[in-house]
Amino acid sequence: MERIILYLVSSIIINCYKFVHASNCDIKIVFKENEDVKISDCKNKGLTFIPHDLPGDIKVLDMSSNRLRMIGNNSFVNYKYLQELFLRQNQLHYLSNKSFQGLHKLTILDMSENILNLSKVYSAELFHPITNLTKLDIRSKMPQPIEFVPDYNYPDHAFGILTELSFLGIDMMPLPHFGSGFGQMKTIKELHFDSCYLIHLSNETFQRFSSSVEQLTHKLSVTLCCYRR
Repeated sequence: MERIILYLVSSIIINCYKFVHASNCDIKIVFKENEDVKISDCKNKGLTFIPHDLPGDIKVLDMSSNRLRMIGNNSFVNYKYLQELFLRQNQLHYLSNKSFQGLHKLTILDMSENILNLSKVYSAELFHPITNLTKLDIRSKMPQPIEFVPDYNYPDHAFGILTELSFLGIDMMPLPHFGSGFGQMKTIKELHFDSCYLIHLSNETFQRFSSSVEQLTHKLSVTLCCYRR
């Protein structure tokens, strides 16, 4: 009996803690593109979870600079009107297949500066609910690889369905190979690469991408990035 009471008390304390800290997010309304846009500013609150008690009609949620380590299933289902989601500068290392379930209106997703492993995190199902994305930024502070396979195949099975993208920010692997899925991005205009550990760049490296690309940038994190025909 004592264990049950202790468990109940602990649960109440944890839930109260979450409620109090979730309420610390700042809610404001700005006039943007001829409409009122409700924004939830949760930056730098020390949060380890996605608050569930924010207004259901928010269109922008900024969770940057917190301590999120994972995004579980249906974490944002209460916010079906969300158009912009910022998760940059957290400690994210895991995304579930249904992390973005219900976010059909989402157009901007920024998960840069986390520790999301390109080889393991991006499943074929992950982006299915958010195919209307126009901007995706997943550049991070990726540690320099010690060992790598001769050719690194980017998970085009995950990214290929994002046919509305105009901006993609992603890490550059040592020996990159972009599959046919990236050719589905017919509207992409900007490609930005970070954490560049490139050792081999050829004429074929970017051939899958559409001719619509107007801007390509990379930020070097090593002494030399080489180009080979």
